[in-house]
Amino acid sequence: MPNQADVRDRDALEQMADTAMRELGGLHIAVANAGIARGGSVLTMTEEDWDTQIDVNLKCVYLTVQVAARAMVRQNTGGRIITISSLAAERPAPSLFAYCASKAGVRMMTRCWALELAPFGVTVNAIGPGIIDTPLGSPLLGEPTRGSRTNVPSRLAARASPPISASSPAGSPATKRST
Repeated sequence: MPNQADVRDRDALEQMADTAMRELGGLHIAVANAGIARGGSVLTMTEEDWDTQIDVNLKCVYLTVQVAARAMVRQNTGGRIITISSLAAERPAPSLFAYCASKAGVRMMTRCWALELAPFGVTVNAIGPGIIDTPLGSPLLGEPTRGSRTNVPSRLAARASPPISASSPAGSPATKRST
């Protein structure tokens, strides 16, 4: 059942959750994967770029998780919520302070939500990947040279793939650490 929603729009998210519950018999897994990056140093970043990044990277994750959590608690069968943080939550980078701060915020919100939702059988986990070869991450990887990228050690670069492990039964402990 393909379905999409603008994660800035609570009504659209609620409609998507209602559709999943109606057509799939419940909402069992939700992934909050909102994220953008606006580079700039503290000396050069505009207030508009800061606001946009914080709005998407924090508020949209919050809205997605809140809508999914409410639906999961209402159906009383538990569930899995996965947020996408970043290695940037732990490792600072020049001119990416806003992105690093927002992804650290996602990690902390995830930890809090895991504690809040555990009594309802809803687990909340964060995946904190390194740089992924996507339109957002590829400029940070540099140019390919002999099968590797010049700016990033190969152990930190990866190709995008679905967050399977955190949604499986093995990912069930409610306060599982970010991976």
